[in-house]
Amino acid sequence: MAGSASAITVDINAPSMDKNGYPHSPSGGGPRQGAFIFGVIGADDTDERDSQFFNRFTTSAAVPTGQGFANYQITSATFTLTIQTAGTFVFDGTYDSITTYDDVGLPTNGDDPGRPIELYGAAFRNGTDRGFTNENLPYNATARGVRNIYATDFLAGSSLTGANRDVSNNVSGDFEAIPFAIGQISPSSLNPDGTVMAEADVVFTLNLLNPDVLRYLQLSLDSGLLDFVATSLHPGAQGENPTYPDFYTKESLIPGALPGRLDMEVTIVPEASAVTSFLCAFGLFVGCWRGRQAFQPGGSKS
Repeated sequence: MAGSASAITVDINAPSMDKNGYPHSPSGGGPRQGAFIFGVIGADDTDERDSQFFNRFTTSAAVPTGQGFANYQITSATFTLTIQTAGTFVFDGTYDSITTYDDVGLPTNGDDPGRPIELYGAAFRNGTDRGFTNENLPYNATARGVRNIYATDFLAGSSLTGANRDVSNNVSGDFEAIPFAIGQISPSSLNPDGTVMAEADVVFTLNLLNPDVLRYLQLSLDSGLLDFVATSLHPGAQGENPTYPDFYTKESLIPGALPGRLDMEVTIVPEASAVTSFLCAFGLFVGCWRGRQAFQPGGSKS
C-alpha cells in the first residue's frame, strides 16, 4: 500500500560549494571570501557573461533522494545571495532583452536603468560532470564557450548530464535567455539614486511555472545535488567601488556575513506499490470487460 505524501521544509544556510567562475581567478575561482559577476559585451576572447557565480547545495540530508523526479512536488523555492560591497550599480528587477544592446554590443537600455541579476542552472563540459567535489576545478581557458561550468536555462532539458543550452553568449548568439529567476532587492536596501547598498539581500524566487525550471529542480532533488549559477551583464569596469554585484561566499571571514541560502517547500508523493498498481489494472480490466458485455456490436444494451 502506498504511503502518504511527505511534506518537507528545506532551509539550508550555506552552500556545500561555491566558486567564482572567472577566467582570471586563481585556483579555479575556488575558496575565496567574495565572488563577483559581470559581463563583457563585444569581446571575442571571453564569454559575454564573463564572471559567473556557482553555488551547490547538497540536499540529500533534507530531502530523500531516488524517489523518481516526478514525485517531487515543489510549491516554493528561493535562493538568496548577499551583496558584500556597496556598489555603483543600479538595481534592475526585470529581464533585459537582447534588443537593449546596439549592433556592436554596447548597452543601449532604453526601458529602465541598470541590468538584472539573473539565476540559471549549471551544466558541465570538457569531461567535467556533476560528480566533481573540488572547488579548485580549473576554469579551462580564456575563450568563448569553453568554461567547464556554465550557466544554462535548461531549455527543453531532460537530463542533468550532457550538454544543455549555454546562455553565456546569448546577446551575440541572438537568442533570449530564460532565467530561472531575476534577483529582487528590498527598497530599504537601495540608495535614493537606485544604487545598491552593502549587505543587501538579493532574493531569487524560482519560476515554478516554467516546466524547464521545475524539471531541473526535481531532477536535482532526486540526485541530492542542486546547482545554481548567478550571472549578469553589468559592465566590468574597475574602480574603488564595483560597478557590478559582489557577493559574500561561505569562506567570508567577516562576522555575520551571509553566503548563499536555499529555502524550499517540497512534498514527496510516493509511487504506488506493486499491489496497488495490480489492483488498479485489474479494476480497469473488469470495467472494460463489463463494458464489452453490455454493448455488443450490432446488438442492444442488455
